Amino acid sequence: MLGTRFNVKAYTNDRISETSLLEGSVQIIVNKNGKDEVYKTLQINQKFTIKADSSAQPVNATEKVSGEVVPLSYYDENQTVETAWAKELLIFEGQSMEEIKNVLERKFDMKIIIADKPVRKYMYSANFSNESIDEILKALQLSYPFTYKKEGNTIIINK
Repeated sequence: MLGTRFNVKAYTNDRISETSLLEGSVQIIVNKNGKDEVYKTLQINQKFTIKADSSAQPVNATEKVSGEVVPLSYYDENQTVETAWAKELLIFEGQSMEEIKNVLERKFDMKIIIADKPVRKYMYSANFSNESIDEILKALQLSYPFTYKKEGNTIIINK
């Protein structure tokens, strides 16, 4: 993989896994009848996304792979959304509070509990660079009302 730059985002608590290609070449390989087969080949500035449902991951069935190839998203002309994390940027584009919670838990090494189900579905688009978790949550509160409290290494969010 000389000269290839790519990013893989595949966390067990995220609903989508993705592989983003910045330079070089990446192939998506699946196993079909015991033999590896190229399913898709990414071009520069593309990403492959697939729903991360571990119960539906095929072992020997190419037909059941339901991913798609889409262009990378750009925050500005020099920064992709997919790799913003490497520059300490958090970029949320139409993401639910449930998805944002997962990102914040990883970034700040905290447990976040959303106690009220309706709050999980709140949708946000926002950008953060060096803000603390308190600053981020206070900014999100400006769009939809919710309360939160810290208990040690845990944050509990309520409506």
